[in-house]
Amino acid sequence: MESDYLDFLLVIFWTFIAVVSTKFSDLLSMEHSLLITLQFYLLFLYVIASVFFRSMRKALITALPAIYTVLVLSFVHLMMFPEYDAIAPMSYFVTLLFGFLITLFFGYIHYTKKKPLYRIYRQYKLIIALVFLLLVVLFSGLATQALMFQFGVLSIIGISLAYLIFLFFFPPLLRIEKAITLAEQLTDDERKLKRYAENYGKDKQVYPFYAAWLGVAVRDIEQFIDRLEAKGYMGHNFFSMHNGVFWFLAIFSFVLGITSSSLDPSLVLYLPAIFFYLIGIASLGPQMVGNRSFRRMLGLVFLLAGLSIFRMISLTVFKFAAVGALIALVAIYFAYKDDEFISILFVAFFVGLLYLVGWSIYKPYILASRTVPFFITFVVFAMLALELVFKTY
Repeated sequence: MESDYLDFLLVIFWTFIAVVSTKFSDLLSMEHSLLITLQFYLLFLYVIASVFFRSMRKALITALPAIYTVLVLSFVHLMMFPEYDAIAPMSYFVTLLFGFLITLFFGYIHYTKKKPLYRIYRQYKLIIALVFLLLVVLFSGLATQALMFQFGVLSIIGISLAYLIFLFFFPPLLRIEKAITLAEQLTDDERKLKRYAENYGKDKQVYPFYAAWLGVAVRDIEQFIDRLEAKGYMGHNFFSMHNGVFWFLAIFSFVLGITSSSLDPSLVLYLPAIFFYLIGIASLGPQMVGNRSFRRMLGLVFLLAGLSIFRMISLTVFKFAAVGALIALVAIYFAYKDDEFISILFVAFFVGLLYLVGWSIYKPYILASRTVPFFITFVVFAMLALELVFKTY
């Protein structure tokens, strides 16, 4: 238990470092088109990992250390080279790819061969060291050229940071994922209730029968049903609080919308609004913990708080956020009714709409791209549908 807390604190520490690095870096001052390309490049790598692992959660664990590395590198870039160099930001692409590949390699062996990470590292550390050495020699050679100096130096620092963050951030992520997997295992009562629900449904009128058969209170049946939904045993569990994919995709779409419309360094100031908003939406759906009635009431408070902040920003932002909340509730409703593909379609539209919420903060929505929101919607739907098919068959 103590090690779980330590892992959690390590993840919080690296997240704090990444957020602070972003706030005080020049990441948002790089060329606009290059920043957007970097974000889509990240999405592309995430999609590849999702298909590779057949799991969006495992893909996120693979991609997250690489994302944090780029954010920290952007701060190092500002400290070392305050002057602008058009080629230097290309080191972010190199760093993202190296960090992604190293975690993909170790993650694949860990998941497929069920080996502890330290044994995999002990077996392959010489190969990794040689690859690292070759890359350092390559980018050192590039750094000797005047036009490539910043790019070469930052690439060396980037792959070094990627290796360092892999060593101190990737193992805690794997252990937390293992702890979540253990928490998602069914209790005896949940296993029995799952069998009952598959045979007789999960409408409220059958709760008294389930309660009598299990020897528990009727209100406990609500909690069991919520846990089964949140753990993914009755369909997808996208809006579960413990599902990092929900947080990643929603915030990614929102941030992409903001950075597509403006490179304002005050981006971090809008994160509390989206956090309140997402916590509120998630609380209105099934979760692993908490009383259903109290959680929904608290979720409504958070949702209204997030919408209030959006309303203070702009009426247009508020309208898009309100529509997004309604779409999310529809997705939760269809998930509860076991209409999985309809539910994930609404989930995909919800994530795509968050792009317009972010865009509208700085610019009129009529100037937004007509293709990007639908592209995000399509990608999210395809990944969720693919994962659902893999789980089903």
